[in-house]
Amino acid sequence: MKKIVFIILVSLFSIVSSQNATGSTCSDLWEAGLEYEKMTNGLRYKIDMSSYFLGFTDSAATMTNYLWKAVMKRKGLPEEAQLNQLALIYIKYLKENPEKHHESSMTCFMDAMSSAFPQW
Repeated sequence: MKKIVFIILVSLFSIVSSQNATGSTCSDLWEAGLEYEKMTNGLRYKIDMSSYFLGFTDSAATMTNYLWKAVMKRKGLPEEAQLNQLALIYIKYLKENPEKHHESSMTCFMDAMSSAFPQW
């Protein structure tokens, strides 16, 4: 059973990582992330873009956590990390790395989490 779950998750990761399959690049998420950041600062924001960003962050965190633990034998993301904190870490990474905006959104997410939690 674990092997089947692993194969399914690796397949999903491959699809999400592929720009052509999803059309989701870091640039796409950057625009949505700016709306999420506006929301957290109490400013007017586009709810659909903000929700899209948070939904992506939630899914990407789940996949990253599993891949780090099962495949890379890392600890995974810290248990105490809140979803909104992970989202803000991702936004900060996108702000600081505009040269990566052409890459897949999942690749940027994993890079952001690796940068934020190198010991994990």
